[in-house]
Amino acid sequence: MTSALPRRMLKPSDLASITGHSIRYWQARIAAGDVPGAKQYRHGTRRVFRVAESVFTEWWEKQGEDITPWQIGRAHV
Repeated sequence: MTSALPRRMLKPSDLASITGHSIRYWQARIAAGDVPGAKQYRHGTRRVFRVAESVFTEWWEKQGEDITPWQIGRAHV
């Protein structure tokens, strides 16, 4: 019987480094339930956010696939 290796969990600061979005952006997205593989933990009165790296990476790479060229040009209008 083999045991599964633990998944690497990313902090919002890791997500900010990877994507260029702010830490607060990722905290809000995780809190809203928008990020798959994300977990919220209570640490006293604070909430701590973590995201499974493999799940996030797959999800993040797919985000750009849904944008057509006309949407990119119109994004800042």
